Amino acid sequence: MHKTPDQVHAEEFKSHDWRNSESLQCRFKLSNMDCSLTENCKGETETASAIAGTFGYLAPEYAYTLKVNDKIDVYSFGVVLLELVTGREPINGDEHINLAQWAWNHHEEGNLVVDAIDEEIKEACFLNEMSSMFKLGLIWTSTIPSARSSMKEVLQILLLSLTTSS
Repeated sequence: MHKTPDQVHAEEFKSHDWRNSESLQCRFKLSNMDCSLTENCKGETETASAIAGTFGYLAPEYAYTLKVNDKIDVYSFGVVLLELVTGREPINGDEHINLAQWAWNHHEEGNLVVDAIDEEIKEACFLNEMSSMFKLGLIWTSTIPSARSSMKEVLQILLLSLTTSS
């Protein structure tokens, strides 16, 4: 986990790092974060000296730049979103691609979004919301970092989707 003046970079979000709090607002807390905290008082992008993270959640550019920024967190969050909507693991042992690559292939081959949604949670009354979350997962796992939202924008989009779906 890295900290810049106004942000904390987790290097990756994983679904098992989240647990539901007891509050009525269902705020989520990060648990299981065993990374060290470094501080950069000049606001510069942090650079790691070694790759730390879990394949499937790491943004592709992190593997070759070792630079930590909020776009890497957005990628990992996008993977978690895809994981929740599709019911698939970020890495599948029999496939040679990760979940983000699988989702992008699904999309680029012209398959319907609804076909990617986990059958166990697929309900007609929520298909629009689940499809929207799948599409957001795609945007946030773009291989082009500048195409991804900032974490602040991610929060705003999710809050807006809560108010429009209620």
